[in-house]
Amino acid sequence: NLNSGANYPVAYGEQNVVYDEFIEDASYLRLSNFTIGYTMPKKLTQKAKIERFRVYFTAGNVFTITGYKGLDPDVNVNPTANSNYPTLGLDYGAYMRPKTFTFGINLDF
Repeated sequence: NLNSGANYPVAYGEQNVVYDEFIEDASYLRLSNFTIGYTMPKKLTQKAKIERFRVYFTAGNVFTITGYKGLDPDVNVNPTANSNYPTLGLDYGAYMRPKTFTFGINLDF
C-alpha cells in the first residue's frame, strides 16, 4: 500500500522483505595510511650539533580498489531515519574520503 503504483519496491522493505535488486557487492581493498621515513646517521648530524635528524612522508587514503558504483564502499547511515526502519549498510551518498599528504622533519638538538 505504501508504494503502490511505483516502478520499484521500497528500499527498506515494508514487511521485512529484502529485495536483491538493491544489493551490490561492496568488497574493497584500501590502503588507508602509508608512512615512510629516514633517520640520518648520527656521525653526519653530530657535526652540525644535531642529535637526531629525520625526514618522513605520510599519505592518507592512498587508494581503494573496488567494483562498487558508489563514491565510497564504506557506506554510511541516515542519522535522521525513522527508528522503525534501520538503515545500517544502506548507502546514503557519502562523500569520498579525502587524500592527505604530509611531509615532515624531526630535529633534536
